[in-house]
Amino acid sequence: MKSIKHGIKIDYSLSLQDTMLIKGVAICFMLWHHLFYEHSEYGKIVQYSAFFGKVCVAMFLFVSAYGLTLQFSKITLFRLGTSRRKDILKFIAKRLIKLYVNYWVVFLIFVPLGVFFYHKSLQISYGDQVNQINHLILDFFGMQGSDSYNSTWWFYQLIIVLYIVFPLLYIALKKWNIVVLVLLFVILGSHYYKIPIIHDWLFPFALGISCALNKESITSFINSIHKMVLIGCISILFLFIVYIRLNNWRTGGSGVDGIFTLVWIMILVLMVRNVKIITPLFRYLGKHSMNIFMVHTFIFYYFYQDFIYSFRYPFLIFIVLISCSLCVSILIEYFKKMVGIYRLENKFIDLYLTTKISN
Repeated sequence: MKSIKHGIKIDYSLSLQDTMLIKGVAICFMLWHHLFYEHSEYGKIVQYSAFFGKVCVAMFLFVSAYGLTLQFSKITLFRLGTSRRKDILKFIAKRLIKLYVNYWVVFLIFVPLGVFFYHKSLQISYGDQVNQINHLILDFFGMQGSDSYNSTWWFYQLIIVLYIVFPLLYIALKKWNIVVLVLLFVILGSHYYKIPIIHDWLFPFALGISCALNKESITSFINSIHKMVLIGCISILFLFIVYIRLNNWRTGGSGVDGIFTLVWIMILVLMVRNVKIITPLFRYLGKHSMNIFMVHTFIFYYFYQDFIYSFRYPFLIFIVLISCSLCVSILIEYFKKMVGIYRLENKFIDLYLTTKISN
């Protein structure tokens, strides 16, 4: 892409590399948020900036929906009737299998580690007044939410449900785009009706679908705006959202964080996308973002809290955590390749899944 100059057109649609960049930035926001949002001892600037890191959830949901939409559009263009329904089922099943396989690998490594070596028993995690085996089984299928063995794994329950409702959202947004977005923003933002699990995060996910469906018209519209006017609008919107979040940092999800995500994506596309030193690093982190999300809480909170925070300075603490998490992710990926996880996954999808749904 070209630099920001008046008269030069920029492609605002997101490529795979762009989504990796966004995921890389989002995982940095996540780690900063988890490290410092409860720690006022590092100063107000650090803690307040950690509050804003919560936008990482909406950023991940946006790019997930964006990518799903581009892939889904390819299978729904020409097929009709029963064949189309089977294609939709196969599409969702394939994505859920990939999601679960990644989850299960980390689950089967870190839960036993926690139980047998780090004194994080099932009783401590789930409570002593419940059937711990039932909770473990639910957790294995990503359905424990915030009561998971690892509390940050609540995201898996959310993304699984959103994957399941994705086709309905896609159809609704394809037919009544702006109407659906406005209704989701207003109704969900009011909290008058509460949709279990997905309520706070349905709008950012739907926004990702909408932007993917309308990427050409969005690019055309933004390029019709003078660059200085565009930058001014982005800056004002950014400051307005910062003001809202300073007054109530937990505000987000159903409305504010969806818009905040768009602001951050615009900043990344305009100012970071072509920075040769920074961008490859963020893209690499984006490639490992799911594993980093899965393991970082074990490292800085459950297993080695004293070690991570012993580095005293916030930026150094952050660098140590992201470095450790990235190294663990690299080892996990090496383990997957060594034991043939991806080969087995693809074989299952190609043979068993295709045969069952086709029949």
